[in-house]
This record gives sequence, structure tokens and C-alpha cells, in this order.
Amino acid sequence: MKQSTINNHLSEAYKLYDAVTPKVCSGCGRSGVVMHHSHIISQKRCKELGYPELIYTKTILGYNFVYDCIDCHEKWEAVKNPAWKDLNNIFYRNDIMKMFDPDGYTIRIGLVS
Repeated sequence: MKQSTINNHLSEAYKLYDAVTPKVCSGCGRSGVVMHHSHIISQKRCKELGYPELIYTKTILGYNFVYDCIDCHEKWEAVKNPAWKDLNNIFYRNDIMKMFDPDGYTIRIGLVS
């Protein structure tokens, strides 16, 4: 799948998400700060797994992205730092990981236990 196709679909997915989701950080609950669309399973990893559509498609669990402030985004990205386990929506993130990237989930859990 071409990156331009992914980008077009992702832009539309962000619009749909933004229309129904309050601009509140999913990780800490803060509002009034800059929010980022933060992928739970990175776009690169989605491609490696053979699921490029996971980058932008709403699944039975929801989207593979959430609103995060920069602090929570960095916590999630810092896999070896156990601070990501304290994010408000950790169960949602873990469910997405378990369903679509069980190996990544196992690695993540193993690094911080």
C-alpha cells in the first residue's frame, strides 16, 4: 500500500476521531495542552505486521491511536521505562497490543516486569 494512500485514509480517520472525541489526554486526563494523535502500535510496526490498514481503520476495539499530551506520548514510547504502565488508558492500549501485536505486547511486558 502506498504511503500517500495511507496518509489520505489517516487524515480522514483523524477527522472522524476529532469530531467525536474530547481534546483530553487519554493518558493523564489533562486538557488545555497540545494534543497529539498517538499511535498505540506505531505506523512502522503496523506495516511490519502486515496490517497497514490498522494505521487508520477503526477496529472492534476502536482506533489504534488516541489523544496524548507530549508527556504521555513520551511515556508510551519509552518502552523500557515502566511509567507507561501508569497511563489512564493502559488497559485499552494493552488490549490493542494483545490483539494486533502479541509479540510486541509480550516484549513490552517483559521489559518492565
